[in-house]
Amino acid sequence: MSVVERRLCGILLAAGRASRFGSNKIAALLPDGATVGVVAATRLTAAVDDVLVVVGERDGESERLFRQVGLRTVFCAQAARGMASSLGCGVRAAGTDVDYLIALADMPFIRQETIAALSDALRAGADIVVPSYRGRHGHPVGFRAHYRAQLLALTGDKGARSIIDQDPSSVTCLEMDDAGILRDIDRPEDLSAARAE
Repeated sequence: MSVVERRLCGILLAAGRASRFGSNKIAALLPDGATVGVVAATRLTAAVDDVLVVVGERDGESERLFRQVGLRTVFCAQAARGMASSLGCGVRAAGTDVDYLIALADMPFIRQETIAALSDALRAGADIVVPSYRGRHGHPVGFRAHYRAQLLALTGDKGARSIIDQDPSSVTCLEMDDAGILRDIDRPEDLSAARAE
């Protein structure tokens, strides 16, 4: 019996308002001169078949930034309603019968090998795959195609955590030596700390 391998789509959520950062953190520069969002996107791109970047402003700075590096963007008009709306926009745009690896554009410190391990687990048949560092779950998170309806039904700003909590027996948790799965750019001092390393 042959195994049908579905396309794995990376969905990068970049539609947040960044109110605590004070400006567009996705376009902020890391110590090497690369932007936060482009680094997050590049690492995701290397591990999946396709990447969709969900943005909250049409023809805004973030959209132009991602398009300049050849990535497809999806505009989410309801982004202000919370992460679930952005996630739904990405899932709809990805199409049907696609597996999903969902990442956040303000998390550029995740190691490439971590994302590759998550991708490999999904391709090997895991239903839901979550990285963990010292017992704490982080990002990105992967879902097989049959979770599409549940992902589209999400509301609010908690992302897909409720699906993971409802179906723990289907979760493959990968313990990684990667603190980057927990580390985002939330405030300017988070970026300053990275520059000081």
